[in-house]
Amino acid sequence: MKELTQKISDILTNLDVVKSHASWVVDKRNGIEYLDMYSSYEVNEKGLKNNIAKRVEYLFSKLKWLEEEYPAYATNSRLIGQSAEIDLPSRTERNEALEKMLENGLLASSTGDKALRYNPPYYSTDEDIKQAIEITHKSFNTCLK
Repeated sequence: MKELTQKISDILTNLDVVKSHASWVVDKRNGIEYLDMYSSYEVNEKGLKNNIAKRVEYLFSKLKWLEEEYPAYATNSRLIGQSAEIDLPSRTERNEALEKMLENGLLASSTGDKALRYNPPYYSTDEDIKQAIEITHKSFNTCLK
């Protein structure tokens, strides 16, 4: 575990743009600490709750597209609250994909035996979702070579 933590730290330190909050883009100049510090006021008054609902729906449609691109590899995409998940064939393949995604600049999380979980932050845009899917697509291609 210590080796993985160090690897993640090294990768995040060397990126121009840091991916954080379990799986999303944050500019280094803004820091990663503030992501979990949205107050209820900010979430409700700034319409961030509605924003994340729209972004997760868009993310789900993109995960369905990944299922079509990789029918024997990526399956069972689903919405879980403000997150979206997709299954890979096994824990080993899921972990390999997570490692490649991290190397390509995206930090996603794992859940269950073989699922990838995406947790976009409240302020994410469709362009952020598109970038995350492009990184996932690139990472899947690398894993399957």
